[in-house]
Amino acid sequence: MKKKTKTNFKNILDFIISAGTLKKMPRTIWSLMGVKDPEKISGHIFSLTLMAWALGKEDKSLNIEKLLKMALCHEMAAVRTSDLVTGYRKIPKDEQKRKKIFEKWPRLFQKEKQKKFKQDYKKEKAALKKLTKNLNQPLREEMLKLFDEYKTLSSPEARFLNQLNVLVVLLEGIQYEKEDPSISIDFLWEWTYEKCDNSLCLDFIEELKKKFY
Repeated sequence: MKKKTKTNFKNILDFIISAGTLKKMPRTIWSLMGVKDPEKISGHIFSLTLMAWALGKEDKSLNIEKLLKMALCHEMAAVRTSDLVTGYRKIPKDEQKRKKIFEKWPRLFQKEKQKKFKQDYKKEKAALKKLTKNLNQPLREEMLKLFDEYKTLSSPEARFLNQLNVLVVLLEGIQYEKEDPSISIDFLWEWTYEKCDNSLCLDFIEELKKKFY
């Protein structure tokens, strides 16, 4: 009979405490845009997980358990890296210049996109490996595998979640725009229509328009 491995509760507790720092870390993009009291990274993860559960149930071909786990760990590396703003070559320090670059979604050459993706992916993967190094091997491997799938869009769940991630950001941006009209989210709409082609996501976008415009 195979001997059961003893659970290391200390390592699990340390991991949960480390992940809990996301409750204090503001989302980088909203901070850069000058949003007052911006959403925390944990809030983004919660909203995405909730949306994945609610909308994912509408597609019977998706593995909901896998989808929810993927949503929970897709930004876990931010504990060590913060959440990375992708797509932009360089973020200006000057507030007015920052607002200017957020007027449109960035256009990078394919080689630049690939280079940026590889840089961010390598940084986040290394961070997640460090964060999970003391967890039991099966759990650690599952988290790393789900992270890989999400980043490389290598499963139906990953592709669906990637589009939901766009919608969650758009929804948050719309609410900030309604609170402060000086905040422009036109670039988020542009991003949304470029990234989203799933029928459920497109229907949700129409509902957003009805609700807020």
